[in-house]
Amino acid sequence: MTPVLRFLLTLLALAAAGVSSAGTDYSSRYDNVRVVPSPAVSSNAIALIVRWSGCSPEGDWTINRTGNVLTVRQVDVNTLCWSAPPPPRDVSYPLGRLAPGDYTVRFIADFTGIGGTAETTDLPLRVLGAPAAASVPMLSPPVLLALVFGLFAAGGYGLRRRAARGRLNG
Repeated sequence: MTPVLRFLLTLLALAAAGVSSAGTDYSSRYDNVRVVPSPAVSSNAIALIVRWSGCSPEGDWTINRTGNVLTVRQVDVNTLCWSAPPPPRDVSYPLGRLAPGDYTVRFIADFTGIGGTAETTDLPLRVLGAPAAASVPMLSPPVLLALVFGLFAAGGYGLRRRAARGRLNG
């Protein structure tokens, strides 16, 4: 078999595999959908993490917010893997910082462009308020003034004591 004929047969087999993928269950291409950090605090950068397997995702993704629902849509346009599939990997979708409250994070894996369906996963998300900064009494002006006065007083006492013993004059 000539190399050209072998190449054409390989292309034909790959095209047939792409056409026969209609109706395929694509949910096996991703799993372990989670929001980090959990629990979230309003001062944290929050992200949706999805573990993808194989050659996905290769398409575009968007994040939209309507009220307290954040929708992450991953449009997968990858139909062929030109080499051995890579190991599973986590893909991060940044949600940013959110005000305190209860949210729903909706992940939509949209495979409609390659003959599949759009699959939705909803996750609850509670964002807590940032903890108040603790006041450190050592940094307040009256305490600092008292510390400085105490250091000068201790230094003055030490100097007077050395002078009384005659060590300062030689």
